[in-house]
Amino acid sequence: YEGGISSVYIWEDEDESFIACFLIKKDGQGKRGYMQIGSWDAIHVIQVGPEEEGAAHYCLNSTVMLSLTTDNKQSGTFNLSGSIRRQVTHSSLFISAEGAM
Repeated sequence: YEGGISSVYIWEDEDESFIACFLIKKDGQGKRGYMQIGSWDAIHVIQVGPEEEGAAHYCLNSTVMLSLTTDNKQSGTFNLSGSIRRQVTHSSLFISAEGAM
């Protein structure tokens, strides 16, 4: 992980559910290959609420953002940035691994 920062926030919603937010940030300068400067940010939010007959509803939203800048004779000069967002919902009697994300 080499010096990134992270935070976790958890709170209750008014409809008897709870929400957890996991934030991760990592910045780097000249540590990998030709990279001059770069950053990586991830935001994961999960909401868990009750359903009928003791089951629970899970909703997971994940966003990952990347940014990379390089200025090198061999690789040239470029800026590359992007993000991806995924959402998955699931209802069950127990929590299961959300490996499909």
